[in-house]
Amino acid sequence: LIYNPSLKDSAGWDFIVDFPTQFSTHPMIDKSASPIECKIQVKATDGTSKKVQITLSNMMRLCGSKLPAFFFFIEYNKSNTPQAVYVRHFDKNLMFKTLQRARENSILKEPKKLNKINITVSFDSPHKLDAITGEHLKSTIESYVNEGMEVYTEKKINHLKNLGYENGGYKLTFQTKAEVEYDNLIN
Repeated sequence: LIYNPSLKDSAGWDFIVDFPTQFSTHPMIDKSASPIECKIQVKATDGTSKKVQITLSNMMRLCGSKLPAFFFFIEYNKSNTPQAVYVRHFDKNLMFKTLQRARENSILKEPKKLNKINITVSFDSPHKLDAITGEHLKSTIESYVNEGMEVYTEKKINHLKNLGYENGGYKLTFQTKAEVEYDNLIN
């Protein structure tokens, strides 16, 4: 895997990870699948609470990115070496939680700055890597992008447009007592 660190930690991610290009995914090389690219936010902990607070501004950036995003939690548990590693996908549930929080804030009389609002992201045994190796990290990420980058991106864009609006947006019904021309009605 090729990883590129963020030189300034203000965009919600610590690394962009690129997977190797594999030209053998299609008989015609120019039709081969795009390699996986993803954003990873790394969090280290000494505790056992299995949750961290992340600012809504960072969550919104990860949510709005077309790339898959992951939280990489490293548990040290008072040791100098990692005792466990967890990989939490920024999935549909986290996207919904993030978008809902942002919408709730936006309708406040005095909305807060997004970097002043935190969202709790939890992780537990289903997110734990079986072994702390690059191969286990690679296969875990691949399991979430198993249909390829194009399909993943399309699904994520669809979630961004529709989460919270599955039953439609707003609907207003009214009646007028008199015939009103359309332009006058708008005014």
